[in-house]
Amino acid sequence: MDETYRKAACVSVWLGLAPGAEQYRSTTSKPIKSFDVEPFWMDHMSDLINRPYWTRFWVIQEFLLGEDVNIYCSVSHGNWIDFKDFVEYETKTDFFGDADHLRAGNAVANSCAALPFVLGRHPDKHPEVFRPLHELLVEYHRSKAKNPRDRVFALLGLIPHEERALLQRFFPDYSLSEKHVAIIALAHVLCFDFMNGSETLVTVNSDELFCGLGIEQSVLRRTLLKIAKDINYIGCDGIPMFLAQMEQVDFNENIGMDRDWEAEIQQGLAQLGMPWLC
Repeated sequence: MDETYRKAACVSVWLGLAPGAEQYRSTTSKPIKSFDVEPFWMDHMSDLINRPYWTRFWVIQEFLLGEDVNIYCSVSHGNWIDFKDFVEYETKTDFFGDADHLRAGNAVANSCAALPFVLGRHPDKHPEVFRPLHELLVEYHRSKAKNPRDRVFALLGLIPHEERALLQRFFPDYSLSEKHVAIIALAHVLCFDFMNGSETLVTVNSDELFCGLGIEQSVLRRTLLKIAKDINYIGCDGIPMFLAQMEQVDFNENIGMDRDWEAEIQQGLAQLGMPWLC
């Protein structure tokens, strides 16, 4: 699906009816007129930046990958760049100067569901908008999906090619349980972060990452993280081998990052024919 959006000249985003017009949805079939574009958007930004659209995993690639995006509300519309300017004004922030700070999560980010979408688009980088899975899960941890597997599957089109090649050994496959998808995603994050020299430590307290995966309970987080550290993710050539490993999981407290991951990863990538990732 990501290729469809990458090739799209323009993507249309529908935010719903104008504030105050929802009550007429079921009582009239006539078009509901709204204000002129600029006054309308400026007057209702606090509502528009928190519409349900901005909370769905599957629309992330839709908004980020299209060459251009027009945003509609009732019969009023505007380009995403104008929308970005309105969001900056509403949140009283400078996206260029404050971008990294806003991504870290704060009161502004919590009050604006559209923020990661607007920050994620960059007019100079289309269509090569690629981010590691770890970053995407953290960035969009407030998003929702009816099927928990889609928290990962919906992001595959936004991941760099070399990272996606590793994940495509398993995903997307809806025969996997929700926990299996979470374990593979965690194992991938651990290995890929290690391969890239990341100093980010994944623990049961990595709230944004686990919320991105839809895992709230600390006990479940601890269990899944143990398993993710124990399996040989890089050396696994597909779902059958993964499931076989799952049957032999060791819940020893000392498993995980203290083993020789570098040698294991290099050997696994060589077997997969991807030594350039080392």
